[in-house]
Amino acid sequence: MIGFEAEVDVPIFQDIAGMEGVVFDGEQDVKAIYSFLFGGHEKTDATILKNDEFTIKPDVSDYPGQQLFEALAAIDPTFAAHTPRRAGKPMPVLIRKMEYITPPINEMDAAADQIYERQAASIKGHLAQFGPQAAQKVFHLPETNCYVGIPVQEIQQLIRKTQNPAQVAEANNALTNIQLKVQQRFALQATAGIFPSIIPELFRRRLLDEPSPKLKQAWDIAFPMIATLVQKVFDDEEIKKEAWMQRLTGNDVHLQAFKGHLCLLSSYVIGDALSESTLFENMSAKNAVPYHAKINLGYIHKALPEGFVKVAPAPPPEADEEHLVPKIAAVLTEDNETRKDIWLERKFGLKKRPIKPKERREHLVIDAHLDFVINALFDRQVQTLINQSIGRNPNEKAHELVDPDAVPPGKDGEKGVQLEFRRLGMDEVAPGELAGKFMAVVTTVRELNKPRMA
Repeated sequence: MIGFEAEVDVPIFQDIAGMEGVVFDGEQDVKAIYSFLFGGHEKTDATILKNDEFTIKPDVSDYPGQQLFEALAAIDPTFAAHTPRRAGKPMPVLIRKMEYITPPINEMDAAADQIYERQAASIKGHLAQFGPQAAQKVFHLPETNCYVGIPVQEIQQLIRKTQNPAQVAEANNALTNIQLKVQQRFALQATAGIFPSIIPELFRRRLLDEPSPKLKQAWDIAFPMIATLVQKVFDDEEIKKEAWMQRLTGNDVHLQAFKGHLCLLSSYVIGDALSESTLFENMSAKNAVPYHAKINLGYIHKALPEGFVKVAPAPPPEADEEHLVPKIAAVLTEDNETRKDIWLERKFGLKKRPIKPKERREHLVIDAHLDFVINALFDRQVQTLINQSIGRNPNEKAHELVDPDAVPPGKDGEKGVQLEFRRLGMDEVAPGELAGKFMAVVTTVRELNKPRMA
């Protein structure tokens, strides 16, 4: 199954006066500005619109809205005084952008090509209703209670309240900075179910891998490192003697499937170290892995081939360091050194990113790397960036899956591990290119999965 996410830099917001729990007593003639600056959805899992072809959700953006708010407040102090309040506290500036999400389709279905093309055409047609003018004015989004675009006319009217050239220049500059970010270009990501035994090939060939220049240098080192660490597991003299490992190496499909799990785990411990480097000062930690697992990495066992013999249950890892799983984890993480500053410098030639005041740093892997690998190989749920709120606010992260993709079926009983291809190199996709980009991904996934199809 393959589904797509197409982010587009068009602001989307709610009417501030109609938001639940919000108190707004500002002037009605500038309500559109308040809505634009403060009406973004708190949660990015909110469904704004859903039809047969796509769902629209709000997504995180980097619009410089605070800059505009401060410039307008300098012109008219009452503007700041009437900041909307929730639970008695002033609301923060929050501007979201739009994201189109297509329902996943079985890429092997006879009608799949037509469906993917219809999805792309539907998104293109929907954006055409407001996209060309979204940087100049606001549109009501049909069939929703939301609005898109920028209230330029209202903002300019407020700016005209001052004769101070410096204030005018500051406000106009802030407005222009937001307008320049509004684009009819998609940042495209795809999520596809990949059979575990095919994952090593995915890493070996780096299919659909077009990293940004900032990441390319690091990942030119990281991809071979993943292969090296996984191979070290099978070259380790103690591990090779284990009866379980000897049985595993006698079945190629099972062996490749297990290697697929190790490839993913290795990419996460390497990616987590990368995410702490200076490369990620302005990037999400999720971009530090080429293939972001949408299923919990402790549930990969559900996708493994029929008859795959799991590693025997064991006492807590710290009570049995001689068990096979801790041995594998020690090799895969180089004894948990992957987060150390010296590891970053020695392996990648990168410095650790300094923590800015009040910064909430994202961690791709929440636990110590050794524990992370051990728990995943013991089929225990693990904590990563996608579900970091386990035990605190489990509703905050809504994207994690607990079961693999059963469609299309694998001939050895394998199921698809849902992987998000993040680094497609498709950050500037024009609406007319969307269908072609969809099909490029579909063709690649078909090529990957076909040898293991039932």
